[in-house]
Amino acid sequence: PDGFMLGADESGKPSWLNIPAPTAEEITAIADARKAQLRADADAIIAPLQDAVSLNIATEEEAARYDSWRQYRVMLSRIDTSQALTIEWPERPA
Repeated sequence: PDGFMLGADESGKPSWLNIPAPTAEEITAIADARKAQLRADADAIIAPLQDAVSLNIATEEEAARYDSWRQYRVMLSRIDTSQALTIEWPERPA
């Protein structure tokens, strides 16, 4: 059932046990992983836009997207994952 895991009681018999709450380190590790994945996603989107801007062939829409995604990436970099329970993740650009 939800919230339980199969384990053993004091006598060694199978029993449903409460799933322990994650530790502070586990919560931080989850936030670190999410931050890294969001950063990788942003990097993948920024790369071709950066090429277009650098080559002076970006459309106005591409240039605007490029700036939005770079700002998002900066906001991600400022996140302190040690404060995982109170993180306000930046909104992903459209």
